[in-house]
Amino acid sequence: MVVDMFTFKVREDERVAWVAADARTWTRFLKMQEGFVRKEVWVDPDTPNRLHIAHWWVDIESRDAIPSAAKRAVDQAMGQWARPGNRHSFETVEPE
Repeated sequence: MVVDMFTFKVREDERVAWVAADARTWTRFLKMQEGFVRKEVWVDPDTPNRLHIAHWWVDIESRDAIPSAAKRAVDQAMGQWARPGNRHSFETVEPE
């Protein structure tokens, strides 16, 4: 399993609208992708102007199969809510 963690700067007063826009665009798109498992949005009370989003994938090949052009189109669909973000990827470790 692969988990991608994204961090976005989003003002507290824009959080509800931003999460709604993200759900209409990115979440809807990701749910149609083979190998996508789930998504969660988190906020750290100590840094409320940052949202952390976790995407779970069956494997890295599924995640990487999405064409760059498709990802750009989804970003464009975010419109005024598009934000640059930082991404970190992790592979889960299963106990033996």
